[in-house]
Amino acid sequence: MNHFLFTLHLPAQNPRQVRFRDLLPEGLVRLEACDGGKPAILDVSPALIPWRSLAHYLVQLWKGSRHTPFCFVAKRRIPDEVLDVLLNPQLTDAQAQEVLRSLRKSGFLPAIVARKSPKIR
Repeated sequence: MNHFLFTLHLPAQNPRQVRFRDLLPEGLVRLEACDGGKPAILDVSPALIPWRSLAHYLVQLWKGSRHTPFCFVAKRRIPDEVLDVLLNPQLTDAQAQEVLRSLRKSGFLPAIVARKSPKIR
C-alpha cells in the first residue's frame, strides 16, 4: 500500500519521517511516525502539512483508483478541471488546502468524523 510520506519538522525536536493517517474533527491532522524511531501518533496543526504535495499525491490515487485515506475517498467523480487545479505547479499549500476543503463542503469528499485513537504496540 502506498502512503503519503514526508519529513515533519517540529520545533525543538529532530525531524521525523511521517505518513498521513487522517483528518480530525478538531481541525488537526493525524500522522504516524515511520522512521524507525520511537513509534508515535502525532496530531498536528494543518499548518505543518505540505498540502500542495498531498494534493498531487491524492490526484494520482484518484486517477488510478488506488487505496486512498478514508477522509479523501471520493464520494463521486471529481471534475477534471479541479484535478488540473490541484496539479498546477503555481498552487500554494494554502490554495491546495482550500480546494480540498471546498471538495469536502461540496460533497465530493466525506465529512470528517471522530475516530478512536489507534493503539501503538
